[in-house]
Amino acid sequence: MDSSKPTGTNISNNPNNQNHKENKLEQQQQQQQQQQHNPSLSTSSATTTTTTPSYDFSRPLKKARTAYFIFQDEKRPKVQLEHPGENVGTIARVIGQLWSKLTPAEKEYYQIQSAKERKELSNTLQQMKEAGIEIPNNLTSPSNAATSKTSHASNSISNLVLPVARIRKICRLDTEVRGISKEAVHLLTKAAEHFTSMLGKETAKIAQMQNRRKLLPQDIAEVCSIREAFFFLKDDIRDLVSEQVEDKRKAQQQQQQQQQLQVQQQQQQQ
Repeated sequence: MDSSKPTGTNISNNPNNQNHKENKLEQQQQQQQQQQHNPSLSTSSATTTTTTPSYDFSRPLKKARTAYFIFQDEKRPKVQLEHPGENVGTIARVIGQLWSKLTPAEKEYYQIQSAKERKELSNTLQQMKEAGIEIPNNLTSPSNAATSKTSHASNSISNLVLPVARIRKICRLDTEVRGISKEAVHLLTKAAEHFTSMLGKETAKIAQMQNRRKLLPQDIAEVCSIREAFFFLKDDIRDLVSEQVEDKRKAQQQQQQQQQLQVQQQQQQQ
């Protein structure tokens, strides 16, 4: 009859269980003492348990704006109030004129804001990548988008646009270049074409912002001063543009002088 009684009533009287409880209480007391002496332990444990991303991935992502578009979004309400009833093209042209009147120091403020947006977007994309979330195609880098769209045929040597022989001559103008392989020349030619295409697209955007179809040298200088990828050309392009403006001014003066001489000759003949 005694063997049929449940043994659960004697668990509390087991000395092994009592020792286990005492050891557990001692461990808890030691942990509390360590946290009192070193508060960083509690904060570190709290921070490690809450690893939530800083961005809500349910929200739609937006592309980072350029310096001009940040300026445009800031000035559009004011320009619309000053020009009521005007169409979008007129508003864009007025904003483009305001942008062209800014000094480099004033434009730098918007360039810094644009750089901040690009950095925030890059951090968010990195978080999405680490979380295993698919990145939308419209937010991938231009280089990745270009390489994904470019076929193998377009990268072949037969489809090069720039003259390879001319690129080889330009490379040999450098005194430090003693020799250059055929493959290296082809690679430089393709890189030059890709770079020229990127610069042309960005220049066309500047002209479209000002409601123009004609590309001007000043547009290229503007791209080199606001786009980080072309910053290394900023000074050289600025000098070239100033030289072109000076040459154009001299040519106009010569043309005016020739016209005046022709008029004087005609008057003398009469």
